[in-house]
Amino acid sequence: INYGETDLERLLKLGALPSEDYRLVRQAYAFMLRLRNELHFRDNRSQDVLDRPTQMEIAQSWGYQATEGVLPVEHFMQDYFEHTRNVRYAASFFAEDAQTRSVVSRAYEHLFSRQIAENVRMGPTQIWVQKSALAEFASRLPDVLRLMSLANEHRRRIAHPTWNAIREAMLKREPSPPDEQSIEAFLSLLGNGSRLAELLRRLHELRVLEQIIPGFKRTRGLLQFNAYHKFTVDAHCLLAVEAACDFEDDATAIGRRYRRLTDKRLLHLALLIHDLGKGREEDHCDVGREIAIETAKLLHLDEESTDTLAWLIWKHLAVNLVAFRHDLNDPEIVHSFAAEVGSIRRLELLIVHTVADLSAVGPGVLTDWKMNLIEDLYLRTRRYFETGDLPGDSDPEIEAIRDEVRAKMDARQCDASCQDLLSQLPLSLLRRGQPQELAKELSEITAYLNEGSPTYCMSRFDASLSAVRYTIVRREGEQTIGTFARATGALSTAGLTILRADIETIGDWLVWDDFWVTDPDFPGEPPAARREEVCDRIRHLLDTPSAPLPPHRKTWKSAPSKEASSVNVLPTKVTFDNDTFRRYTILSIFAYDQVGLLYRIAATLADRRVVLHFAKIDTHLDQIADVFYVTELDGNPLYDLGRHGEIRQALLAVIHGD
Repeated sequence: INYGETDLERLLKLGALPSEDYRLVRQAYAFMLRLRNELHFRDNRSQDVLDRPTQMEIAQSWGYQATEGVLPVEHFMQDYFEHTRNVRYAASFFAEDAQTRSVVSRAYEHLFSRQIAENVRMGPTQIWVQKSALAEFASRLPDVLRLMSLANEHRRRIAHPTWNAIREAMLKREPSPPDEQSIEAFLSLLGNGSRLAELLRRLHELRVLEQIIPGFKRTRGLLQFNAYHKFTVDAHCLLAVEAACDFEDDATAIGRRYRRLTDKRLLHLALLIHDLGKGREEDHCDVGREIAIETAKLLHLDEESTDTLAWLIWKHLAVNLVAFRHDLNDPEIVHSFAAEVGSIRRLELLIVHTVADLSAVGPGVLTDWKMNLIEDLYLRTRRYFETGDLPGDSDPEIEAIRDEVRAKMDARQCDASCQDLLSQLPLSLLRRGQPQELAKELSEITAYLNEGSPTYCMSRFDASLSAVRYTIVRREGEQTIGTFARATGALSTAGLTILRADIETIGDWLVWDDFWVTDPDFPGEPPAARREEVCDRIRHLLDTPSAPLPPHRKTWKSAPSKEASSVNVLPTKVTFDNDTFRRYTILSIFAYDQVGLLYRIAATLADRRVVLHFAKIDTHLDQIADVFYVTELDGNPLYDLGRHGEIRQALLAVIHGD
């Protein structure tokens, strides 16, 4: 509208489009035109869907080669994201340049402005550099970083004319390591979270961030080729910083812990660089630790800060591993985690880092279930630091919950067996519902089991997950094998998708299993009749071990799925851990999900006479992470390496469909 032109060359000649933006947009146009033609020729029709199988095919046909830790398709997508990013940057600056503010708004901004630093003024909404000093100011990195720090501290937006001058000057600047003044200004910028993420994105846009932190350059536009991560590595790191900064106004416990950090620079820096070790053959946490040490040296951090930064990045997955994979009721787990963390300060840094990291992975990743487990781990570990008490010791929180439930049970006139069951419930089950719900549940369970029926099944819709939770409680007269397998078989053959499962053994006689499932026949909450039908199926198959499982439901698709196994590039892992516990072997399985896979895994373990004591099952999109605490029939862990190999091969066979 302002120029009356749509031709890029004419806009360049008019001075409306910088020459560098013109060059980058033309390059992007050529790349995207070639890509669009490729998509059309491949399908012999007009289609512009660049799904994962097609990404792999095009990367191969265009000659992209793998490098250490980076797939050909990831190199191809790096180029794709670089071109689209350049178009977005150029378009946003052109649009902002074309917008004109009213005379009144500009006058208001200047009239109520004041000088806050040499050549820098601040108005009610914006901060800017005086025009007479702008050209020289924009070319000096320390001054630019200090301006950003002021904008962050005062929560003001950098005025477009000032930012446009900075952008042009920084893009022309020869890359060089930061000097002392730039380092000081950058660390000052990291100390305040108000507009930090936005300003870091601008530094990244200018390729200045990779001059301050060289490790950032390799991950620019680097795709993590799986359905779990929705963002490139660099975008994810910046989103993690933004997630942490959002905790400033969060009323939850995480918000309080974030605000308790008097110096937030270390947390923000750790989030900014925590995944820069990706794209290499080695474990990204190990590589990230080395990058953290190098970064700390470049930024002249003291020895204690360097040690904490390196540890935080090295262990940034520790909370996920412990909270989502292990039994938090076990004192050995909490004691081991506390020993690894070492202090309350590090615990709080790690917990806040973990929540921000999960928030930035993608929509729906940080569920209420995960948040509750993280909070549970934090409270247990902090309690150990403060009192020396571990799970199983006298726990005021457990007793307080039990007292509340007991009061509700007294009103229901529950018998002694009901009270006995309550006294044995671990904190994980006590915190799974409101006291009123739990009292009702315990009353129904004991009444049902006392009547001689060995299996209790109940369903409840969980709105937070849009899934149904099936609770199965079964009395085991002696150590048995196959209950878990038949329960998963009952659910999967009913056409249900198991998202998550928690399996606990209470005392020596009761197994308590919770399954969260979705029902493809009912997108919302399934009707009571459907849920009772599933419960009847579960009870029948568990109470009649000789009854054959019904066949899995067949599915028909209108066209073959393009999400072929060729896109499953992450390796399947089956690992055995005999170091964490003296009494259990921990069996961990990581794989791509398939229809009925959990049942096949459970049945394979049962066939090989493996006894299951505890399990946590988590499915997110196309990946599963299953952890089982297992023993032999005689109650001993699985020590024999030959036995490990036999079980591993059997599990890999059912996972890969051999």
